[in-house]
Amino acid sequence: MKAILFDLDETLISHHEQLCSFIEYQYSHNTDLQEIDFNEWKEKFIELDENGYVIKELVYRTIISHFNLNSEIYDSLIEEFYSKFHMFVKPFKGSLELLQYLKQSQLKLGIVTNGGTEIQSKKIQQLNLHEYVDVILISEQENCEKPEPKIFNKALYLLDCEPEESYFVGDNIINDILGAKNVGMHTIFIENKHSFNKNDMEIYPDYSVKSLEELTDVLRNNLNNFTFKF
Repeated sequence: MKAILFDLDETLISHHEQLCSFIEYQYSHNTDLQEIDFNEWKEKFIELDENGYVIKELVYRTIISHFNLNSEIYDSLIEEFYSKFHMFVKPFKGSLELLQYLKQSQLKLGIVTNGGTEIQSKKIQQLNLHEYVDVILISEQENCEKPEPKIFNKALYLLDCEPEESYFVGDNIINDILGAKNVGMHTIFIENKHSFNKNDMEIYPDYSVKSLEELTDVLRNNLNNFTFKF
C-alpha cells in the first residue's frame, strides 16, 4: 500500500453533527424562525438536506415555503449558512490523529470530496487538513464528481501512484466504492448510520467497517509496523 484516499463527509467528519449544531445556532440567532417549534424546524431541515446531497439554496427556499415564512429572510439565512457553517465542523473521534500517524508513516494521502468549492474548502481549512494530506480534490473545482473515473485518476496521478497500490475509504457505496473500484483501487466502505448504501446493487468493497476505529484493524493487517490506537 502506497496511498490512502479518503472521502470527507461522514468519513473523516460528521456532516450530521455539524448540521445539527449549525441548525441550533441559526435558529437561536434568528427571531423570524422562533415562531416555529425548534424540533419541527430541525427535523424538516435535516429531511430536506438529505445528508448534504441537496444544495442549500433549494433547502432554504423549500423550508421557507413549507413553514409559510416571509421569503425576504432567504438572503440572510443562506448568507449565514455560507459564512458560518464551517465553524461547526465535527471531525470523527481520532480522525485527525489517524491522518497524522499515516502521514508520519510515509504514506501518500488524499481527500476526494463531492460538493461546492466554498463549503468544502472552508471545512478543510477549519481543520487544517492541508497539513495532513498531499492532495485535495473538490468536485465543483474539478468540474467532475465521484463516481466519475476522472476525479479518481487525477488524484492518483498527482500522488504518482497506481490504482492497485492505493485504497479509497468512503461511506457512499456508489460514489466512493463503485467509483474507486472502477479505476482499479482497493476499497474500504465505512457503513455508519448516515452512510449511503443500496442493498439491491451488487457492489462489494474489499473491506467493510463500522467506524474509523474498525478501519485501523484493516490497516494493521495491510501495513507493516502499524501501531496506531484510538
